[in-house]
Amino acid sequence: MKKTRILKVIIIAVISMTCMMAASCNKDEDNPVDKDWQNIIDNHGQGRFEIDENGRCFGITSIREADVKKTIAGHGWKEVDTWEIDEKGKRKKDSYWKNMLGGSSFDFYFTADSVKMYYTSDAMAMAALYNDYKWSWYEDTEYHSNRSRIVIGDIQDDYLQIIGWSDDMFCTIIHLGDNSSGRKVYGVSLYRKMTDKELKEYNEKYNNSKDFKWPPTGRN
Repeated sequence: MKKTRILKVIIIAVISMTCMMAASCNKDEDNPVDKDWQNIIDNHGQGRFEIDENGRCFGITSIREADVKKTIAGHGWKEVDTWEIDEKGKRKKDSYWKNMLGGSSFDFYFTADSVKMYYTSDAMAMAALYNDYKWSWYEDTEYHSNRSRIVIGDIQDDYLQIIGWSDDMFCTIIHLGDNSSGRKVYGVSLYRKMTDKELKEYNEKYNNSKDFKWPPTGRN
């Protein structure tokens, strides 16, 4: 009788732990990031991002140039995840990369005036590659600096508008490519700061590619 009771207790404990683990997994799926960042990737609770007449996507806040140089520059940044923003300005729930074939996220290393973009190329057997670009600051005074942004290369329509940041993470709107109809596709991406070890490993693993051109095209 005593053994039977002990066995029942063990079974109940196992079932309880299984339920708790399942609930935890479901919670993680529904809330892929910390609640503070969840608010930021949903445009600070506004729910929709603004799509302008030229098809460009913007949030309601922007980092300042001084904060880019103070917080972002001098560090490597690794993508946590990316979510596509649809043509109505709404963030899609699923990860942009969930069912993506032949695409690659971008990781970054910023200096005060340049950026190294790391990516993998399926066209080259998943080669680990990088390219160096100059970045400039576009001060959008027409919108009271709420659309000020980092321009990569020399095309003003291709930019990072960092809409949330801290010492070890930032959230940005990013151009993901153009779809078959020519519409620009934007997403909102969350990045975390690389450790010194990670950055060293990236710089040892990734090779310079002169074939890649920013912005990416044909990704959808």
